[in-house]
Amino acid sequence: MFASRPLTISKITGAFIVEPNKDDDGTTLRLDELPGIIDDEYINSEIIDVCSALVKVRPKKPKDARSRIIHLIH
Repeated sequence: MFASRPLTISKITGAFIVEPNKDDDGTTLRLDELPGIIDDEYINSEIIDVCSALVKVRPKKPKDARSRIIHLIH
């Protein structure tokens, strides 16, 4: 996999709220699904617990959890 920029927690959180429309080929943003706070608890429960076999999140403690980088391990 290749990307021009690192995949951050903030970016993947935005991707999680996109849902395909069943009526057409478009998508819908489920803004009500955005978390109020992106912190270690959110990262552990919503990203690492779900995708732990596929990703690692680094670094452990930046000032802003949203800027932590997701690394694909497979």
